[in-house]
Amino acid sequence: MNSPNKNTLKIPSVKIKQITSFLIALAFTYSTYCMAENQTSILGNILPGFTLSDVNGIPHSSSQWKNKIIVINFWATWCTPCQKEIPLFNKFQNEFADEVKFVGIALDNVKSVRKFNLKIPIEYVSLIAAKDTVQLIQQLGNKSGVLPYTVFVNKAGKIFQAASGKLTHDFLLNTLEKAL
Repeated sequence: MNSPNKNTLKIPSVKIKQITSFLIALAFTYSTYCMAENQTSILGNILPGFTLSDVNGIPHSSSQWKNKIIVINFWATWCTPCQKEIPLFNKFQNEFADEVKFVGIALDNVKSVRKFNLKIPIEYVSLIAAKDTVQLIQQLGNKSGVLPYTVFVNKAGKIFQAASGKLTHDFLLNTLEKAL
């Protein structure tokens, strides 16, 4: 029979739950802080050039959208907040088509994106991530790989805003109005 060690500290389970909750909250706060710091550090940077293919295999280069405001959204078919943004992006792409170019970059395979488009149509450029897309998303301030992640580029090709998570109508409108 094992006897309890006199040096063993007994912590009530309520305390363990409180400590665990505190540590989780601390980790979330720190990661949010780091994400915000990464996003801020890219503001004013020139958008790095990239070329990715769409679902039909046609390559698109970021240089083809010169002199337009570019909204680059990293997303995935399995990401619920990403799915909820697409109708809003469709609406804004149609509304601001002359001055703004929305570009979705799916961190998925072609087959999944094609199937997804049957359920929720995407009415803007939809590209498929390549092997080096992780490097691109990190260059654009998303070091932790959070989805959705959106970067706003002005007509001069400079990043002026980056945001993690699902965007709202008001945020999107206010951000675009800064660059128009």
